Amino acid sequence: MNFKRIWREFKDHLLKNISFILLVMISIMIIVGFNRAMDSYITAANNLHKDYHVENGQFRIYGSLTKKQELSMERRFHITIEENKNVDYELDDTHTLRIICADKEMNQVAIISGAPLSSEQEVILDPKFAAENHYEIGDEIILYDNTFHIVGYGISPDYVNTLKNLSDFLSSPQTFGVAYLTASGFEKIDNTDTKTTLYSYQGDSYNISRLRDYLDDRTQLLDFREKDSNSRIQAVFDDANGPKQMSVIIGVLLVIIVAFIISISIRSTIRAESQTIGILYAQGFNKNELMRYYIMLPSLLVLIGSLLGYGVGMVISRPLLFIEEAQYSLPYVELIDSWYLIAVGMVLPMGIALLITTLSLSQALNKTPLSLLNGNHSNNKVSKIEKIFTFKSFNFFTKFRLKDIVRERGSVIALLFGVLLSMAILCTAAYTRDSCYKYVADLEKNVPFTYVYTFIDQKDLNKYSKKGEQTALRNIKIDVKGSKKSLMIQGITPHSQFFKIPGIHSLKNNEVLVAPCLITKFGLRIGDRLTLIDDVENKTYNVMIKGISSYDYGQYLYTNIKTYNHIFNIHKQSYNALVTNQPIDIAEEKVSSTMNKSEMINGIKNLLTMVNIMADILLIGAVGILMTVVYMLMRMIIDKAKINISMVKIFGFTPDEVSKMYLKGNFVILIAGFIFALPAGYMITKMLYDSIMANMQQYILPYIKLSSILGAFIIMSLSYMGTCALLKRNLDHVLLTEALKNRE
Repeated sequence: MNFKRIWREFKDHLLKNISFILLVMISIMIIVGFNRAMDSYITAANNLHKDYHVENGQFRIYGSLTKKQELSMERRFHITIEENKNVDYELDDTHTLRIICADKEMNQVAIISGAPLSSEQEVILDPKFAAENHYEIGDEIILYDNTFHIVGYGISPDYVNTLKNLSDFLSSPQTFGVAYLTASGFEKIDNTDTKTTLYSYQGDSYNISRLRDYLDDRTQLLDFREKDSNSRIQAVFDDANGPKQMSVIIGVLLVIIVAFIISISIRSTIRAESQTIGILYAQGFNKNELMRYYIMLPSLLVLIGSLLGYGVGMVISRPLLFIEEAQYSLPYVELIDSWYLIAVGMVLPMGIALLITTLSLSQALNKTPLSLLNGNHSNNKVSKIEKIFTFKSFNFFTKFRLKDIVRERGSVIALLFGVLLSMAILCTAAYTRDSCYKYVADLEKNVPFTYVYTFIDQKDLNKYSKKGEQTALRNIKIDVKGSKKSLMIQGITPHSQFFKIPGIHSLKNNEVLVAPCLITKFGLRIGDRLTLIDDVENKTYNVMIKGISSYDYGQYLYTNIKTYNHIFNIHKQSYNALVTNQPIDIAEEKVSSTMNKSEMINGIKNLLTMVNIMADILLIGAVGILMTVVYMLMRMIIDKAKINISMVKIFGFTPDEVSKMYLKGNFVILIAGFIFALPAGYMITKMLYDSIMANMQQYILPYIKLSSILGAFIIMSLSYMGTCALLKRNLDHVLLTEALKNRE
């Protein structure tokens, strides 16, 4: 027992052993590639927050605080308060630039390229808006009749996800971006009469609730938002964690399948060499020595595959960053390695593979020398389960294939799980792609408005009320498994011309309808009672889910205006928003937010670029895994049945008939795996969306088209046929003399 024999065994089954290495490599590549990319992106975002002093939260009030009030509050609550000066400028009918004063202690500007601001005539643009609208460093841009020189591209940590409104799903750099000016430069363009003021704060979280109560009592508090519920700041972390979790689950499951395949291969080898092992036992070799020998080759295969997978994972981690870079803005992301990544990417898979292989070996070698010498554990013995399932009512070829499945049930189970995993990955690719395209189509078709303007002052709403339809909107939160989730509740006016929701005007007391996405995302049910939390007023309200609405463009609760007033104990007009199909020329300082249907749709379309890249990666990986698993397991079945195949040939069966008996019968296993893969792909996609959209106001329901299901089935069938073409050569090379070997 030496390395020469191990090398000979490796060469004798070269393609099978290379397949082992390839499968391990793919699993480690998935784990390392995604985790290295996403961990590096998360680290870069954390460094940006730390180095450029991200806020702990923000609040908006009607009017403004005096310097004396700011100092008093800072001393009282042990926090730092800073005015967050910004103004929106319409470059034209479709392009908006939010101009931000860059001279501040919190949310400072990180330079991505170019130079920092040095004079009041200079401006820094966010890189995505600049790229989409062809602004180059050195160009000039006119803001409020003042000319500014673009000296660089940069971003502040509170705009990593550059959303126009916090309720937006994704950024839309084609139409919205941010720009940074010096304090003196900002004074040149700040000629608006703003009615509200936005402040950022940093401080001990213990004092934050007290700060909110204080502001609610002494000011007209319009919004109070902690950092964790600010999607401009937090979404990057949720988005990166989704692919991380998915890659670890897929990678570890794949390693477990590889370990089982290796253990099946080793057990098959031991059965074939039972008499040789019996002789070795009789000559004084013990079980541990034999285990060390038989585990050496699979250990080397796993080690080689792990090293290759780690190396390839490091290579693909840079392209995988594009998934995040397409949506978020950060300075250059440095790819980093960690002991955690080595443990998850190499040590853990090696440990799983060796554990399962060792347990399998221990059981296989736990035989007496006499039983091994007698060949009682050879492949030629008919098991009890084979005697039970005789399949007498079937024709010969069907009966043969079914009995072969029963005989090779261990390999068949491993094949089933391998197909299930690979097809689940393929179905996940289809689910993610189809879901996004359907969501865009549904938005274009079903969103009942073009614009929604939420007003700060009731008087301004009344002034413009004839230009649209009034409605009531309020940001609230609900507690879901100990975590607060943001929702929007809307009160619909009677005889609405925009919102056609059956049954909404018959709702009474505290009854509401929910958007379909909330049912899937948070597991809500009709009849559930919810506690609504208003962070601004620091109050709670109770409602009951009466049904499901016909609209699904965000996390909304819907009710009629009468019930809306009853829920919030309002005894006066509660409308605060205007729904229109045409844009209204309203001064920016009069509205707290604007929802634009076209911007919402464009944001989702930006997501499709990332989804298509990820779907293509998953597709290639799924096909590689499928072909490798099918080839390895069916090759092992052929190797184990060489004597029987030889005898079948001696009896006069043609090559096509032999192929029909040993290859084509396994397609039923692929069909079974495909059927189970559809719900598995749904669950993986939902887990991915749950992570990415945890703190977003929108949610995409997993969906797959019938054409995608058929396409996945065709891909599986073609992969199977290609693998069978390779395996047919192995069947054809089985010699008739094999039947004369190892006969008692």
